[in-house]
Amino acid sequence: MQCPDYRIFGSSSDLIVLTSDHVCFYLDSGMIWASTKNDFNGMLIGFSSGDKTKSGAAPIFTVPEASMVFTMIVCAIYGQPFAEYGPSFETLDQAINGMHSYGLPLEILLAPSTPLSEILLTHKNSHAIELYALAGHYSIDHLAVATSFFLLSYQLSSLSDETAVRIGPQYLKRLFFMHLGRSEALRRALFPPPYPHEPTPECSRADQMGLTRAWSLAASSLAWDSSADVSGEAIGVVLSALGDHLTCGQCQTALTDRIDILLERWASTKVRCASITVTS
Repeated sequence: MQCPDYRIFGSSSDLIVLTSDHVCFYLDSGMIWASTKNDFNGMLIGFSSGDKTKSGAAPIFTVPEASMVFTMIVCAIYGQPFAEYGPSFETLDQAINGMHSYGLPLEILLAPSTPLSEILLTHKNSHAIELYALAGHYSIDHLAVATSFFLLSYQLSSLSDETAVRIGPQYLKRLFFMHLGRSEALRRALFPPPYPHEPTPECSRADQMGLTRAWSLAASSLAWDSSADVSGEAIGVVLSALGDHLTCGQCQTALTDRIDILLERWASTKVRCASITVTS
């Protein structure tokens, strides 16, 4: 068989794999057998090295993956770098699904600091929910943790049923608890309002209630309307505006001190997801 395009891996090959876009891969069955736990999804059952077709050529096996996806799978088998091919996240996602179906050891390939994990993490910002879903689906804890920080701004209401199912109940629970935990931490940090000072002829207890009410309204709005990744700068802008109409210097100082304490607490609040804590 003549392939319009082909790729040869290694110095010897005894079988050919044909992808869905008609690219032939000349591979060494020994390398595949050393990597697979299920005879490459049953493909190599009954195959022996040295088998030939009637025409004397190496046997040809077909796979459903496109050539770019299958290239990533072959890189995993041969221990070759993934990055030089510049794979998209979609390609990597499909390749990992293929690696799983072909019996490659994902627990090894996706261990921390491995080339496959590292290239996946380059997509943690642009494809955060997709990477988290992949991590949840295959229980790759360190990938879920590394990606979780980039999901603070994710609107959970936009999560599709398909993605939720792929994430799975355990990691879905962690994602929701991360958001709920951050929201609760913000509500705790926002209350109580600035502590009142001793009454003066210019600023009585009743006068100070105006700041208390304004803080409570602003705090309620921030607590319920802000996303889990709201920045300290954004919180400070909202609360600092409460001082625009204050004429009492002691009230202004109390407001400034209270904002400083709140922002310090918020900056030290940690993002908790899976089994590791990541400081935000």
